[in-house]
Amino acid sequence: MTSIYVGNLSHIATVNDVRHAFVRYGKVVNVSIVKDDETGDARGFAFVEMADGKEAATAISQLNHCQFRGQSMIVHEVDRPRRGSG
Repeated sequence: MTSIYVGNLSHIATVNDVRHAFVRYGKVVNVSIVKDDETGDARGFAFVEMADGKEAATAISQLNHCQFRGQSMIVHEVDRPRRGSG
């Protein structure tokens, strides 16, 4: 499973919009648009989970800086903390 950060996301983008952008590259497991706790308004970024790492890498390379709903998206893999030995 690969988690992808999608930044500079248009505030009018929906979960279905984001899913549609990514599904052409492979299986999308989950899309979550982050919203403000108080207002419920979209905060301009989302997370996408894709099942296959190669498909996710292709989606990232194809969609990073792509125009989407009037804005240039920033798309990259989420950095996972590494488990250390100490």
